[in-house]
Amino acid sequence: MISKNSKIHRLTHWAFKIGMVWVLVMMILTVADVVSRYVFSISVPGALEVSELLLAIFGMLGMAYTEHMGANVKVRILEKFLPRRAVLVLDSLTFLMSLGVILLLVYGSWVMGIAEYGYKTATDSLGVPLYPFHFLLSVAAIVLAVELVVSLINSLHGAISKNSVS
Repeated sequence: MISKNSKIHRLTHWAFKIGMVWVLVMMILTVADVVSRYVFSISVPGALEVSELLLAIFGMLGMAYTEHMGANVKVRILEKFLPRRAVLVLDSLTFLMSLGVILLLVYGSWVMGIAEYGYKTATDSLGVPLYPFHFLLSVAAIVLAVELVVSLINSLHGAISKNSVS
């Protein structure tokens, strides 16, 4: 089993702290945009674009932290009818399938980052290049993938160990 104080979990905590700073920037930008619209009747140029870009990265960092804390929404209807070992095996399968989807996201966002770099694609209003955000999304998805691997290992350990039978 991998403990809750491992380097992997510290990485997730740091990633989440970075994500919180991203949200703070996004909130300040949104407040500035709303206030400037209300008071001066002009909006902050590119506020919506920047908020959309920041939200994608924060969402992935937030999912990694949520997985670490075990706060994901789970349907547990069958658990009371199944033995503990069967539940852990089903959890392991769920973690494995989730890991597959997230690894596809890592690969896809990395490939899109390379393509966007080659095409020099940028946002409409501000001209902010898009490729760094694809790479950041890929890195954030890697953090989630590592957390899923930890959950998978812990779940398999519980299913295999003799103490899991209840």
